[in-house]
This record gives sequence, structure tokens and C-alpha cells, in this order.
Amino acid sequence: MASQKTIDYSFGNTVNQLRIAQLVALGLQGVTLFMESDRIGLFGFFLPFIFIIGNLFLSGKRWYNEIDGRYDAQQLVNVSDPALKAQYAIALFGGLVLAIITHFSTPTFTSGFASFMYHIADYGAIATAIGCAGLECFEGLRGKLR
Repeated sequence: MASQKTIDYSFGNTVNQLRIAQLVALGLQGVTLFMESDRIGLFGFFLPFIFIIGNLFLSGKRWYNEIDGRYDAQQLVNVSDPALKAQYAIALFGGLVLAIITHFSTPTFTSGFASFMYHIADYGAIATAIGCAGLECFEGLRGKLR
């Protein structure tokens, strides 16, 4: 009898790994931006750094408290109050929105290596935010899709 390898999928472990990867990417982004702050000026440093810190806080809080995004996705669809919908949408998609805003507010780097590191971390933060939000939405709405 042939043995088959199965993927041991666990929602909690997958989201935890995505959030850790997002936090590492955001940390690398912040450190790289800070190292280049003397060359890019105060405004070029300050605006994206604020978005990175906000994203670190939001994603870090969700990772540390192990907040389940499936509930946020379910509540986003089920509640009728616009204020609650906005709260759940910010919790669910806030990391992705902040990563995209950071991407578009990125200054021009003079150093090639710093630019490479920053942009790798930038695209990593966007990719992990898309993966995390997408997985939480899919798992949260899977019952409604059937």
C-alpha cells in the first residue's frame, strides 16, 4: 500500500507564521528606513515610519493576543451597524491597508543595498498581509460560501 503525504493544515499555525513573517518584514523595513534617515530627510523618513509603526502595533497586537480573524470576517458580514462594520474591517484589513500606504509613501533611497532590503521587506509585508487577511476571510466566510 502506497503511503500518501498529507498537508497538516492548521489555521492557527498558518496565521501565526504569516503574522510573524509580517512582523519581521515590518521590523526590517523600519530599521532600514531608520538607517537611511540621514540621506532621505525628515519628511521622507517620518511619514512612512509612522505607517510602519502603526502597522507593527496593529499586527503585533493581533499576533500577541492571538486574535482570531475568522470572527472579524463573520461579524463584518453579519452586523448591520456601520460603526461596527468599520471596526471589524479595520481589524481585518488594517495591516494590508497600512502596508499599501507605506509602499506608496516610500522615499527614494540613494544606497542600492538599503533600497533592495527595504523593498524586499516592503513586498514581504504586503504579501504576508494579503495572505493573512485572505486566509482569515476565507476561513471566516467558508460556511457562508457553501
